[in-house]
Amino acid sequence: MKVRPIDAEKYMELLKEQYLHHKSFGNSQAEKAWQGAMQLLYDMPTLTPPNEWVSVYDRLPEPGERVLATDCGFVGEFYINKRGKWQRYNVNCSELLMALDILYWMPLPAPPGKDNNAPTKKPNEPMTLEQLREMDGEPVWVTPLGFWALVIAKHDERVKLISNDGEIVYADKEIELVGPVYRRPPEGEEDI
Repeated sequence: MKVRPIDAEKYMELLKEQYLHHKSFGNSQAEKAWQGAMQLLYDMPTLTPPNEWVSVYDRLPEPGERVLATDCGFVGEFYINKRGKWQRYNVNCSELLMALDILYWMPLPAPPGKDNNAPTKKPNEPMTLEQLREMDGEPVWVTPLGFWALVIAKHDERVKLISNDGEIVYADKEIELVGPVYRRPPEGEEDI
């Protein structure tokens, strides 16, 4: 099976939509299924980007195409000139490093833009009751017990936190008993 990285935040949004859809039909197992799926998602290992270096023996970039290239010591921006030789990009002729034996290259990353910037994480400070009210149907991390809970925040009702085993804690009165609540596990608690 081929592994592909996914956008976990988008997945959580879609999962929440499915949960709310099933819950609207009175499915009593929706909360438990949602909670289990969220726990699985957060327990998944983080993928690292694939190594995109291409050996010059496998293939070369198109002449004139700007790429990152390396001799396994120096990494810089290069292109293949009209004579078929590697040339540093934006370096005048007197400074050319033609002696480098380029072994690997990779395409340049896309420039910063709307759709390719790394998403910034929301702050992970202990949440207030007001913040929890805005998170109906979303997961939160409860410490020091170290478990995920589902926020149920209906209009004009008490904010509930529902654990994996279905236990309900009312955030407005009992949050002191279970500890602070966060958007995600604080640093160092991910492996709990």
